[in-house]
Amino acid sequence: MCGIAIATMAMVCVLSVFNGFGGIVEGMFSAFDPDLKITAKAGKVFDYHTPGFDKALRVEGIQMISESLEENALYKYGDRQVPVLVKGVSEEFRLMTDMDKLMVDGRFRLTEDVVNYTTLGAGLAMTLGARAGFVTPVEIYAPKRDVNVNLANPSAAFTRKEIMVGGVFSLNQPDVDDQMAIVPISLTRELFSYENEVSSLDIMLSPDASVKKVKAEILKYHTLEGVITLNKETFYRVGTNPCIAVFTAHKPHDKNKYCKFVNFEDDGYIVSKHIGLVKTERTIEKKQQLLNCWLHDAPSESRFMVKTTVEASDEWLHSFYYFNDEIPKDNDFEKTMSDYLIFEFNMVLQG
Repeated sequence: MCGIAIATMAMVCVLSVFNGFGGIVEGMFSAFDPDLKITAKAGKVFDYHTPGFDKALRVEGIQMISESLEENALYKYGDRQVPVLVKGVSEEFRLMTDMDKLMVDGRFRLTEDVVNYTTLGAGLAMTLGARAGFVTPVEIYAPKRDVNVNLANPSAAFTRKEIMVGGVFSLNQPDVDDQMAIVPISLTRELFSYENEVSSLDIMLSPDASVKKVKAEILKYHTLEGVITLNKETFYRVGTNPCIAVFTAHKPHDKNKYCKFVNFEDDGYIVSKHIGLVKTERTIEKKQQLLNCWLHDAPSESRFMVKTTVEASDEWLHSFYYFNDEIPKDNDFEKTMSDYLIFEFNMVLQG
């Protein structure tokens, strides 16, 4: 996959899922993850209706843009209530994702006539005891921003809306299935008193988009600070190579600028079966090493960080620029030869 990001703040740090920039999108990490995702470094939301963004979003190769606005709220159904992550999306979301394949009950819909619908994660639906087709609406309680709770009348600190259950989806990821509810973005803005703000802009590239051209257009207007390659198990059991791409927005890239490419696959976390990544005693040490190198230019071995200039035709990953300048030891040579001979022997046995 291919993923990069630009933001309205001076610098943006986003989770970008890509397996190098050598090929354009061949699939999706999940139904919710776009080819490109734009988020802000500071704060929850940003307004992209600016001249700078207008220019950035006219980059050749962009096919579709979908708005997303996420906030925490409370869902109440009968006598059950559950904290949820409300994901407000625009109509383009249904065109950019493959939600139909994820639906286990009902169908995905946002608004029909004047009725708003919510699509619940499977775990959340089970906890609430709600499903598609039930005539009783779900109550949404959203905390009013910048309003203190009055203990004498706590309900005054919340905005209340009702919404019908349109369907139930399953992504087989507990953090999503147990917590997420998808709703129309217009309702999310109404609940949380936003106007045009978004949490992110999700972008779909054209099937015939040229990666090199897209990257060249991005560098024309924005500065690449660097890319951090993450632990392959960051999204446990999904099977993708996640990275973080960091840009300074609205500042053309200087071809002589040295960018940082970090190999952070060894982040101090290990996989625990049925749980995912868990911390070890090395986690804090590895995090500090990353921060020291990234923020303070602390010296490090090239196997961890490489600083170099970039071209649009490069593959913006540590593995592309890294050169192993260590002299192999005798044991390394013997192991390599042993592995090769075992491979050849197995090939002979298998015919």
